Amino acid sequence: MKAIYKQKLPIWVNTLNKDYKLLLSDDLDSLLSALILKELFGCEVNSFYSFSKLYKTTNPLLQEGEVVGVDLALTGDTKTFDNHVIRLGEHFTTNPNSINCNTLFNVYAGGTQYHKKYAGSTLLTILSLYNVDLSKLSDEAKRILLCIDSTFLGFYSSYQADRNACKFFLTEVLELDVLYETLERTTKEEFREIQKKYNLSAKITINKDGKLKTNCNLFYISLGLEFEIFDWIGLPKDTFQLKKTFKNAYDTILNIKNLIADGVKIFSMACTSKFYVSFSMEE
Repeated sequence: MKAIYKQKLPIWVNTLNKDYKLLLSDDLDSLLSALILKELFGCEVNSFYSFSKLYKTTNPLLQEGEVVGVDLALTGDTKTFDNHVIRLGEHFTTNPNSINCNTLFNVYAGGTQYHKKYAGSTLLTILSLYNVDLSKLSDEAKRILLCIDSTFLGFYSSYQADRNACKFFLTEVLELDVLYETLERTTKEEFREIQKKYNLSAKITINKDGKLKTNCNLFYISLGLEFEIFDWIGLPKDTFQLKKTFKNAYDTILNIKNLIADGVKIFSMACTSKFYVSFSMEE
């Protein structure tokens, strides 16, 4: 990430260490981001959030430590890495500890500003932020990275603002020109084939025994990515126990503003369009 932008991020981004614990969410973007953070700083996953339920590991060695969300639009001041639009309006106050390209540039819902959003993955933000070298990766590996959270879609958008934002964030902010060059020589259909080949959109779930599972083809993703930073991609093997349940909802920006004004406790919240928000609130 370019230094002038990195300097604007919350300072905790420079203090990560093994004492922090990670809160995993339900997709591959979160999993790969968590694995990178584990390899770089020794941070272990001790919690899992399915957006309707929050689980915590039963491993006694991982109980203590401040939690950092991974690919999560957490409210309040919980430390988190995120890629969502979380500002409900131009002057809406957001989580001050969110590492998020969209908060860096005051992207907000409710108008044309929404189309200037960073629509890439949390994974790419983290890879750029901590200077992980991607230049030696194969084209297949680079395309896999661009398929995570469908980062490639902005390049093919029918809206010029979306296409401009895609180039701006990948090249100017994250300095991932090597990935943008791969975008330029790859068709949308080729990216779709990559997504199908590795089942990249499959969710992470939890079974009745408290074990995490996914239909993503993690073995083949490991082979395709060729990452030197870690050998194999796998889910945490710990057992997880239910700690809290939430009510999931999808509503207009106006209605959620009213809920917040009424004191409803929102745990996570992300704008999914100019006028609608997906969120989880405490029951």
